[in-house]
Amino acid sequence: MAKAKYPNANKNKPAPLGNKYAVGNKGGGQPTYDNPDDLADAIQEYFEKGVKVRLVEVGKGDNKLISEIPVPTITGLCIYCGFCSRQSFYDYEKKADFSYIVKRARLFIENEYEEMLHHGNTTGAIFALKQMNWKDRTEQKIDMEINPLSQLVAEISGNGVRGLPNG
Repeated sequence: MAKAKYPNANKNKPAPLGNKYAVGNKGGGQPTYDNPDDLADAIQEYFEKGVKVRLVEVGKGDNKLISEIPVPTITGLCIYCGFCSRQSFYDYEKKADFSYIVKRARLFIENEYEEMLHHGNTTGAIFALKQMNWKDRTEQKIDMEINPLSQLVAEISGNGVRGLPNG
């Protein structure tokens, strides 16, 4: 007999209240924020106090300075604001009252990555921006009308091209 993948799972025991599989539950957990102002305050606090910093050495010898560079990230923002995933945060963008707040927060972080493109090692910034739907290639859309073969033959025949029978 094969071992159960989850030996402590009891199929006869109901799911705990609040679990998305609990009887009568309509799915999902409780929203993290009910009020757009509360989310806006949490995001503002993240950018003021919660952003992690990276120490960077600038210069050499006696001229060496250690500078703190803030590194805001989407995941850092989500964790700070109490979301369990980036998707939970992104889902708020679909709610009319929260959409602007979420888009604006994402824009601030996107701006930080864009500014990183102007300073040295850009690989991480490029990767992050691609995850935010930036593209580094040119896309062209070509619209052309394709004539049926019979119409093309008729046009050629009408122009008096030799070697093709008329009619």
